Amino acid sequence: METTVLAKGLTFVPSTRTHDFNMAVDNYRFTRSLRLREHYGCSPNGRAQDSIPSGYKLRNNFDPITQNTSLKTFARMVNGAIRDTPAKIHNRGNLNKKEREALEQLKNNPSIIIKPADKGGAVVILDYAYYKSEICSQLTDDSCYQKLTFDPTLKFQGQLGKMLDEAVIQGWITEELRNFLYVKDPVRPVLYTLPKVHKNLLYPPGRPIISARGSLTEQVAKFVDSLLQPLIRTTSTYLQDTNDFLKIINSIDPTWGDNGFFFVTMDVNSLYTIIPHEEGLNAVRELMVNAAEYDGPPTEFTLSLLHFILHKNYFKFEKDYFLQTSGTAMGSNVAPTYANAFMHAYEKRHILCNPLFRRFGGYYRRYIDDLFFLWFGSEKDLLEFFGELNSHNSTVRFTLHYDFEKIDFLDVTVYKQSGQLHTKIFRKPTDRNTLLHFNSSHPKHLLKSLPKSQMLRAVRITSEEQERQQAIQDMASDFLARGYPAALIEETKSWALTLDRASVLSNIGESRKSLEGGKNKLFYTTTYGPHTPLIKQSVLQNWPIVATDPDLGKLHLNVCR
Repeated sequence: METTVLAKGLTFVPSTRTHDFNMAVDNYRFTRSLRLREHYGCSPNGRAQDSIPSGYKLRNNFDPITQNTSLKTFARMVNGAIRDTPAKIHNRGNLNKKEREALEQLKNNPSIIIKPADKGGAVVILDYAYYKSEICSQLTDDSCYQKLTFDPTLKFQGQLGKMLDEAVIQGWITEELRNFLYVKDPVRPVLYTLPKVHKNLLYPPGRPIISARGSLTEQVAKFVDSLLQPLIRTTSTYLQDTNDFLKIINSIDPTWGDNGFFFVTMDVNSLYTIIPHEEGLNAVRELMVNAAEYDGPPTEFTLSLLHFILHKNYFKFEKDYFLQTSGTAMGSNVAPTYANAFMHAYEKRHILCNPLFRRFGGYYRRYIDDLFFLWFGSEKDLLEFFGELNSHNSTVRFTLHYDFEKIDFLDVTVYKQSGQLHTKIFRKPTDRNTLLHFNSSHPKHLLKSLPKSQMLRAVRITSEEQERQQAIQDMASDFLARGYPAALIEETKSWALTLDRASVLSNIGESRKSLEGGKNKLFYTTTYGPHTPLIKQSVLQNWPIVATDPDLGKLHLNVCR
């Protein structure tokens, strides 16, 4: 029975009954947002005037008193629906009694630990003794980690407070931003690992992740990341995602080169842990100084925040505290951007200016630590170039993959056929069917939209008609195996088979556009459960009370459906 439960996947959510009190709190929060809109009014772009972006300010507890009878009536009507909801719900749950018992047994078994695989999405059950010993062996590497004899939270917290106070005095940040960046009651970061079953199935090494949510540096890392991300996106070799990669492939002339070309990919070994702090900081400084797009506090202050994040990267494993002395933690908000900046500096010095690469390389792009390019020279020249890269006095070491006919990169296989370049979905040998189970306690509109989005992905990636039909069929089979209704899958499959791939590719990015009137839209947020449809029905039925009010109507508020 434990196997049956685990087969549902780690994204499966058992259905639970939400207490009336929690639903009432959700309604209070929504009606408070209405009272705030009434109190402050809205600027032309649909939001109350703020001194700093809403993403970088603390939530306040101000709840204005309203005399508006429409607001009061709306709140009272929804609260009444909440009180009546339990009597209307007849939910049998999405796990039977034996499955719930099996779930409890798995949760309470101290001899095992359950984790998702590092790649492929498989559910991995590990003996906890092995899991612990593998982590301990990593922590003995004194080039990356230093064991501490005390909890450094208060010490580091005081240092951060002084930095932020000085920045306020100098006028670099506002008091409000300072309060956002300073975490009063930080959670101690915790180390865990994801098993690399693609490396070793029986005794997988672990990829170290530091859970930094609620930690001392979480908000500072978010802030620094928001300043650096726009700069990274302007670099010439930056690859945003699979869609961006497909554009590059579609721009390649397959007839280039007298003798054809090799597909080449390289990846950096353990990038996040091998970046020397000073080299990484210098790379970020260079990026900021040379980028006209930088818009933030003085460069040196931003760098001092990044310096703090890197040098105060402590964590807890079981009862012991450690300090990471090299690289950056996977789990930190700024880690991917920091790694991108470091690799951008590296590639400028060692790859793009390399004589062999300048002569034979082309169509170079990089997704953090994964590199893709074409090689128009000989295999001997390629291996010489690769050897030169790995012989530099640098912590960066690459793994090389190349082939004359095809290559795998991200979730795409690129291949030559009949004088043309084609793409299809790449599935790793360790990949498992990790689609969200249809019986999971998720909103039905989300579950029904997943087949469409995944089949759209298949159409986008797969260039050959026959391969595309097979990819759509494989996707349909995967959804059926996860409990999705056959009628829904058949309808979605028929829709996907009629799509024109060229039109789909030309519409890439449309989904990223902001919703029309988005700033005036209100979102009623509640924990999903059996009660949700009834609460939604009540909110929408009673919304005209607010929308037709003479005063509130001037704010042009819209509740999202």
